[in-house]
Amino acid sequence: MKYRSCPVCGNRDVEILHKLEFKLLKGVDLPDNYDIVICNRCYFVYADTSATQAQYDIFYRDHSIYENGVSVSDMDKYRIIFECLRRRFDKSKSVLEIGFANGELLQMLKKDGYKYVYGLDPSKACVDSLIKNGISAFRGSINNNSVNKKFDAIILSHVMEHILDIAAAMNSIKDLLADGGQIYIETPDLEQYKANSVTPFNYFDLEHINHFGVYSLVNLAIQHGFKVLENGSKKWAIGGDKFYPACWVLASFPKIEKSEKCRDLVKVYVKDCLIKTYPEIEKLIKTREEIIVWGTGSFAQRLYMQTRLDKCNISMFVDNDKNKWGKEFGGKIVTAPSDIKSDNKILIASVYGSQDIKNQISKMGLINETIILSEK
Repeated sequence: MKYRSCPVCGNRDVEILHKLEFKLLKGVDLPDNYDIVICNRCYFVYADTSATQAQYDIFYRDHSIYENGVSVSDMDKYRIIFECLRRRFDKSKSVLEIGFANGELLQMLKKDGYKYVYGLDPSKACVDSLIKNGISAFRGSINNNSVNKKFDAIILSHVMEHILDIAAAMNSIKDLLADGGQIYIETPDLEQYKANSVTPFNYFDLEHINHFGVYSLVNLAIQHGFKVLENGSKKWAIGGDKFYPACWVLASFPKIEKSEKCRDLVKVYVKDCLIKTYPEIEKLIKTREEIIVWGTGSFAQRLYMQTRLDKCNISMFVDNDKNKWGKEFGGKIVTAPSDIKSDNKILIASVYGSQDIKNQISKMGLINETIILSEK
């Protein structure tokens, strides 16, 4: 593995199966080769390409094959998906198709009574065409878009095999999915490649960089917190005795549990924290007497920024933690308690150990007056 860890499980230990090379069209800014690799952990097969997602986004934006119309075999593909989805998606729910190409599937859904259908695609021509057909569309990619709606169902039909950063894509899907929403993902089926091969490396091309089977689609959904509802494989005729193989998974994302009580309590807590003052600190600011601050931990660090401790006349900071000695804090070098030589008052900046520190001061034989901040 040179460039990509396993897109499904994140493993970096892979077996190289073959280095595939291409003769590219002029103007295509993608690498002309990649290694076909298989993950040694989950057995997912993918292209270890040096390309970036930005390069692929530009490629799909400028070289969409779907701007040229829809083929008979593609229509068969859409009909099969449509029949699958219409039995599973409620017509009253909102549906987003990511990478909708020529929009045939969305148009089928709309004609069947789905009122809230939307599309997201990087191709301007595809977006414009869908809008002309009366369907709302957004221009952008799965990992780079400005969609600010939530959807009850999201369709990715033959999209995931094109995505470089699948983990980011799954997170983007979750951002677009309403609580309890469903996703339908369909890709070419690796497990049927051999039985339906037409030419050598028929399914390994410039664009298909991820090769799923049912098992890896299920793994992908589970890895990202989805509950798998159904899965399967299929194929459809693409001319003569040739068939195109595909696999799919239908999954739902658990409804997010919310606690209004918790939300309200933390808001009150933060508000109370913001109005908290320490009269001891205010008094020291007025008297301008020199003080020693004992403690430079998290409480002291918050105290310094959220109160007016920095306005006090601090002569030194000390701490029991040896790891803090010699480090600068509040413009002073933190030292050990044994370095205390003056009889300046000691402000104890500790939440839970203030009494222990006071006892320690006493055992050290120091006569310094101690100040413990009031809790209320």
